[in-house]
Amino acid sequence: LDKPHFEGPIWLSHIALVSHDLDRLTDFYENLLGRKPNRRTNKAAGPRFDEVADYDDVHIRAAWFDMSNMVLELWQFVNPITPEPGAPIPFEKIGYNKLSFEVSDIQSDYKRLLESGVTFLSEPVKTDESTEVFGRDPDGNLFSLIEPAPGSSISIAALKAR
Repeated sequence: LDKPHFEGPIWLSHIALVSHDLDRLTDFYENLLGRKPNRRTNKAAGPRFDEVADYDDVHIRAAWFDMSNMVLELWQFVNPITPEPGAPIPFEKIGYNKLSFEVSDIQSDYKRLLESGVTFLSEPVKTDESTEVFGRDPDGNLFSLIEPAPGSSISIAALKAR
């Protein structure tokens, strides 16, 4: 593995989301990220996939978005078939998962995505450290756009300094 640009034993490589409708989820993240996936496949199978998934004859479709500091993977199991998700955990309840994407102009991105039909849970909310807005993807996964305040320690730019 490439060594991260900071000292430490752990580097986040990727996040994988599994969907029952890969094309719909890929289209959503293509719109959100403003870029096409770097790779796509309709047939990922073989002994290594069987071993990782702990199923015989596993077959997946997948798309990968290279985010420079990590990769967002989207998978759809064809065998066994990925079930449709249940109702998402409400935002105010304990136990939800969330992905966050750092942006440099949250108002512009929020407006662009809202106009394209993305559902947000509120308008962007400003705090001392950042401005953030939460939304859901078509499978109900919670995501946020976050614009750190200038000089904020939560910015990706501060990673090297941590």
